[in-house]
Amino acid sequence: MAMKALTVQSVEETRDADWFELAVVHHTDCGSGFFAYEGLRHGFATRGFDDAELARRAVLDPAATVPGDVEKIINAP
Repeated sequence: MAMKALTVQSVEETRDADWFELAVVHHTDCGSGFFAYEGLRHGFATRGFDDAELARRAVLDPAATVPGDVEKIINAP
């Protein structure tokens, strides 16, 4: 899956440095956790969303998904 967008709420940058730091932090109680529930997910699927894709996007453990997102950012063109 290609990274479509990266939203950065707050980044402090030193303009004279040749480096850049970024923190990847997931919030708790994410609404995407509801995609794990079949009934709710199927409701979205009937409106044109792909059921299998929604199931893959369910975030039940935010700490477990951070490493994968960091890898996507590092490997993005």
